[in-house]
Amino acid sequence: MTEKTLKFNVDLIITRIKEIQVGVEKINNYVKIDLNDFLQNEERIAAVKYELIVIIEAASILCNHITMRVGNRVPDTYSDCFTVLKESKVITANLTDRLKKMAQFRNLLVHRYHIIDDKRVYSTIKRDLNDLNLFISEIKVFLEKQEVI
Repeated sequence: MTEKTLKFNVDLIITRIKEIQVGVEKINNYVKIDLNDFLQNEERIAAVKYELIVIIEAASILCNHITMRVGNRVPDTYSDCFTVLKESKVITANLTDRLKKMAQFRNLLVHRYHIIDDKRVYSTIKRDLNDLNLFISEIKVFLEKQEVI
């Protein structure tokens, strides 16, 4: 079976989209807190880091699932998957660059969790969290055009 004949797994797509939406909603509760209050609570910081890992991982799984069906090449890395989606006209170039940075940040969280500056975590959720909502929107538009959802 070639990658162009693989069918989309609608259950996987819906599950991952929901996972991202729920995680973004959880983190949005912390976005309202000012930096000093955020930094004073280690449990809060750990919860946000965990949710970031979960939702960026869900976005990467969704990215890979779609890439395997419409991409012209296999991604080299987590972040390259978003480039393949851009090349396949699934997501915009501007969003691609931001999602690639987010995937790279996920790798830092996973592999060097203990040395990530908590101020950087805070600035990431303040500045970049909505990119995941934009990703879902662009994915949905593409999938609707493909008559998948």
